[in-house]
Amino acid sequence: MDTKYLLIDCSTQYESLFAVVTWTPQTAKLMLKRTGLAFEMKSADDDFAGLEFYDHVDMYEGSVEDLVDFDDEDVRYALLPEEPMLEPAFMRVRVGTCLLNVGVDSFNWQIFPKHGGGVAESRMLYKDNEELFA
Repeated sequence: MDTKYLLIDCSTQYESLFAVVTWTPQTAKLMLKRTGLAFEMKSADDDFAGLEFYDHVDMYEGSVEDLVDFDDEDVRYALLPEEPMLEPAFMRVRVGTCLLNVGVDSFNWQIFPKHGGGVAESRMLYKDNEELFA
């Protein structure tokens, strides 16, 4: 697997936003490892909710649909083989904090832009998605 670029719709009711994650083979392995750890913890304690890690994504203002077409409205991400050329068409959003939330079978990013009072969240991605881990 080569390095790919994961574009994820993070739009809120007020803003069109999307995140770009550099998806390396190491990132994919780490995600599987972390979901495995969450599964073990959930097995030991049913009240376990999930893990949270600091992470980094690049966030842009604009519609991700200007870059990719989604066949399924529920699938709001795309895995691109090459880094997308985003600037100057899309304005980069400064990110204050970014958390990666990991559950037993899924993960997503919670992004806090520096300017603005809201929180942007990516869609849930699942560990059984072969496209992400092939």
